[in-house]
Amino acid sequence: ETLIALRPEKIYLTTEKPEGDSNWSCGTVDNIAYLGDITSYYVKLASGKRVQATMANVERRGERPTWGDRVYVSWEASSPILLWN
Repeated sequence: ETLIALRPEKIYLTTEKPEGDSNWSCGTVDNIAYLGDITSYYVKLASGKRVQATMANVERRGERPTWGDRVYVSWEASSPILLWN
């Protein structure tokens, strides 16, 4: 089993499936924490594991995921840090 770590700010959160060969998973927004300049989204994956993704609050308006929304989390190949192999 391989174990990796991803910083929350390195995880992209979208409501549409990522294109191409990017690394991604699908889940449901489980919790949201508004922290001033950023919002943390906690996503429960189909595997039952939870991941945290952060988004900068650069706009007051616009569509943002909310509780219960189906979302996709993705990351660049260079983002993970190998912890165990």
